[in-house]
Amino acid sequence: ARIQLDRLHQPQRAVSHVEDVLRERPNDYEARELAEKLLEIGSMRGRAARMLESVYEARDEIRDLVRVLLIRLEEIDANMQSGDAAEQSGLADERKDLLRRIAELRVDRLHDDEGAFETLALLVPSDPFDTDARERLLEIGRRTNAHERVAQVLTASADAADSSGLRRSEEHTSELQSH
Repeated sequence: ARIQLDRLHQPQRAVSHVEDVLRERPNDYEARELAEKLLEIGSMRGRAARMLESVYEARDEIRDLVRVLLIRLEEIDANMQSGDAAEQSGLADERKDLLRRIAELRVDRLHDDEGAFETLALLVPSDPFDTDARERLLEIGRRTNAHERVAQVLTASADAADSSGLRRSEEHTSELQSH
């Protein structure tokens, strides 16, 4: 894998070898090092992040786990710009799950209120009906005196709830009219 990556400049061939090694031996330093190099290559970034996610989770390396989850989030955000509605819906759900996970890790394991707050500020408007996320946002906002920012996020969340509620209402009305 090292030869394919460093000498032949063929990361697409190296990545499967690195995945195989890390699957069998998550503590293999050289394979982790190669996977980290793959993070620097645009086309390999998402796949390398997924590969390292399981490694850092198994090794309980939370800072590195959050770092690769943020890379996965970047990849999802980039992919949401293209694709059909069904694909975008699936990516939106995956994005919300990642945001929840990152926020939980930042609060519970890293004790990073600011980082958790910023993550929740992204999550709450994208999932306005998630009461747990809203409560956590309020709790951290109180601790960090971010009252104005909490108000902005909750306003955006209310707007998103109104528009998604309106869309559901319109869809329901269309269904009733078609019958």
